[in-house]
Amino acid sequence: SSLHDTMQQSHDGRTVNLRVLVSDLCDLMARALTEHIRFAVDVPEIEVTARVATSLAVIVNEFASNALKHAFAEGQSGTISYTCTRGTDGMVTFTCADNGRGLTGRPDAPKGGMGHVAMQASASQIGATLTVATPPAGYAITLEFDPSAG
Repeated sequence: SSLHDTMQQSHDGRTVNLRVLVSDLCDLMARALTEHIRFAVDVPEIEVTARVATSLAVIVNEFASNALKHAFAEGQSGTISYTCTRGTDGMVTFTCADNGRGLTGRPDAPKGGMGHVAMQASASQIGATLTVATPPAGYAITLEFDPSAG
């Protein structure tokens, strides 16, 4: 629904402003969360195709769902962040990260829970590479893709 609304606001109906999409999705998800978890969005205004937007919407949602389920203990404060950069070659690097407990006690996490499988499939649909990172605190995934993939 959020994706549809964002597309209606686009200048041509075929592209979506990535900053608006991610911000809108995070605002929507934040309404359903406790005040202990917050979202941080650092995404520039990049136009992406509707296909890319649809796949990224799934990834943004699944990452947040996984983080809420696995990263933070009941009542623990934390942040789920989405950041993005565009390289000189036009490729976009999009990172989803949380500052929760990471993979501690969850050695199977990057291999294939349903959320990870959905994110991997969505990345594949737009020709993106998805890599898993284990920063000092938390969990992160990074995608690299062409914003005009369609």
